[in-house]
Amino acid sequence: MNLHKKYFIFYITCIYLLCTIPPLFARNAVYNGEKYTLDLLYTDVAYPGDAIYMELNYTPHFSLFSSYTYSIEATAKLMIAGNRETLRKTNLFLVNSEKQKLVGYIPLSSWYTESNFNLKITYQIFRTKKHITTAYTDKMEFDVPVNLIAKKFHSEKIDLDDVNSSIKTDSSKERAIQINTLNKVIRKVSSNDIYQTKKFSSPVESTRRTAFFGDRRTYVYSNGTSSSNLHYGIDFGVPTGTAVYACGNGKVVLAENRITTGWTVVIEHLPGIYSLYYHLDSYSVKVGQMVKQGEQIALSGSTGLATGPHLHWEMRMYGEAVSPDWFMTEFSGWEKTK
Repeated sequence: MNLHKKYFIFYITCIYLLCTIPPLFARNAVYNGEKYTLDLLYTDVAYPGDAIYMELNYTPHFSLFSSYTYSIEATAKLMIAGNRETLRKTNLFLVNSEKQKLVGYIPLSSWYTESNFNLKITYQIFRTKKHITTAYTDKMEFDVPVNLIAKKFHSEKIDLDDVNSSIKTDSSKERAIQINTLNKVIRKVSSNDIYQTKKFSSPVESTRRTAFFGDRRTYVYSNGTSSSNLHYGIDFGVPTGTAVYACGNGKVVLAENRITTGWTVVIEHLPGIYSLYYHLDSYSVKVGQMVKQGEQIALSGSTGLATGPHLHWEMRMYGEAVSPDWFMTEFSGWEKTK
C-alpha cells in the first residue's frame, strides 16, 4: 500500500486475539516515515450493532535537543468500499499527551448488512514552540479495510395489556419532552470526560436474559393494532429489588422517573459513551455524582412500560445503541495517563 509518497513504507500485520463470542478481531497498521511513525490498532472485523475501536499512536522523529513539542489531531470516516459516501465520522481524542495516543470509535448500525467498508483516517501534525503552534504537515489520510459480518437477530411478538398499550402510544407533551431531554443527554460529547479505561462489566449478577440486543420486536396493542421497532439493550430477568451496579466508572447525568422507562439512571463513561438503566424500582444516586465500576446504583423493578420485573440495560455511543456485549468483550481500553 502506498501512503502519501512512494518512498514511505506502509505495512499491515494482522493480530487475531481469541476472546468470548463474538470474537475480537484487531488489525495493526504501521506507517514509518522520515519524520514520524504512526501505529494504528483498530477493529477490522465486526458485526452489525457493534463498534469500531481505534487507537492511534504518534511518535515523532526529532533530535533530543529540539526546542519543539509535537502533537497530532485525527478524524475517522467509515465508508462503503468503492463508494465515497461517508456513513459515520468521528474525532479521535487524546488520552495520553506524553505518548500522543489518540482513541476513537464508530458505532455500526444494527440495520447494516454484510459488507466491506473502508476506514479513512485523516490526520495533521502540529508543532509548538514558546506557546506558538503551527502546522508541521498538511492534512494526510490513508484507508484501512473493515469487514462487516452478517448477524441474525431474534424476532419476537409482545402482547401489551391496556396499561402498557397506553404507555407505548402516549403522545403527550410530557413524554415528548422526556424523549428530547434523554436524546440531548446521550448525544453530548465532552472530550475531557474520560472515566472508564478498561472493559465494562454486567450491571447485575444474574446471567438470565429474557430479551437481547437488536431484537426485532412487534408490539400488539390491546385494540388489535401493532407496531414494530428494535430492542436497544439487554433485558435481565431478575426479581424486583435486585441490586443494580454501575457497569463502569462514570458520572451520573440523568436520574428521574420517565413515562416509558420508569425510574431511570444514565451514566456517562467516555466522550459520547453512556450506559442506561431502565424500569428501576428505586435508585440511590443523583445527577453529578461520580460512581465506580461495580458500585450499587439502584434496585431493579418493573416501572414504566414493562410486562414483568427485569432490568433493561443499554449502551449508547454518540446516541446510537451499541451491543452491551461489545463493551464487555471487545472494548480494549487503555492505560490513562496525563
